Amino acid sequence: MDLEGRLQKHRCSAPFSTYLNTWPCKRVWERAAIDCVTEACEKLHTEVYRTDSLEQLCIRAEAFFSLMPKLREDAPDQDPETVNDAG
Repeated sequence: MDLEGRLQKHRCSAPFSTYLNTWPCKRVWERAAIDCVTEACEKLHTEVYRTDSLEQLCIRAEAFFSLMPKLREDAPDQDPETVNDAG
């Protein structure tokens, strides 16, 4: 996944956004991950949210991905449905 390209798509609604962390993620998990991590956030645009605590977002993301099967980022035969980030 092209992380910078994905972030660039949101520059109009979130011009100062940056990545805090990334997690290997299957595409089928992505919507659930975003919904879990942004539960108490205000949605501003597609995949752009306002929060009072970036720390809480990271804690929720870690909790979500700790429950999911571990994916190897360096696997040469990686599932084509896997992306390198979520939310």
